[in-house]
Parts: sequence; structure tokens; C-alpha cells
Amino acid sequence: MDAVRAEIDALDDRIVALIAERCAKTHVVGLIKAARGDPPVEASRRRQRIAMLKHLAVSHSVDETLVNDVFGVIARWVVVRHEALLNEVGQTTGREISRAACRTGTCR
Repeated sequence: MDAVRAEIDALDDRIVALIAERCAKTHVVGLIKAARGDPPVEASRRRQRIAMLKHLAVSHSVDETLVNDVFGVIARWVVVRHEALLNEVGQTTGREISRAACRTGTCR
């Protein structure tokens, strides 16, 4: 059992690392949306992602409700951050966004 738990712990480490990477990317998206004055939520994209996540859950034999719940929490967290960025960075210039993207390691 210890070996299996160690494998689960390693998976948890990878999940947290992926969440951190995702947060960095969504932060850059939030900066761009704020600079352009775009709303924090794009309903059509959200619908597309929900459909894709449902498909992925089925294809990986994972409970759809679990996948929906996990990504729902992440999506709500991102929306709150994007709303804050819209309030804070609404008048940010493109150059400032580029610098911010580089600080998050997402400029290339």
C-alpha cells in the first residue's frame, strides 16, 4: 500500500504543478482581457470547454460530475481573478501586459 500511496502523492504533485502552470496562463489571458475591456467570462468558450471536458471524462472513464466539479471550482477562481484584473488593469498598455506576461514566464 505504501508504494501505491507514494504514486498517488506523486500524481498530486503533478496536479498541483499543472494547476500552477494553468494559473499563470489564465493570468496572462486576464491581463489581455482587462486591457481590451473584454468581459471576464466568454460564454461560448465556456460552453465549448464544458463539452470537451465531458468528452474527456468519458474517454478516460472518469466520473463526469467529478470533472465538472473540479473544473467548475477552477473556472470560478479564474473569473474572480479576471474581474479583479479588469478593475485593476483596465487602462494598462500593451507594453505593460507584455512585461507582465514575461514575469509570469509566458512570453515567447
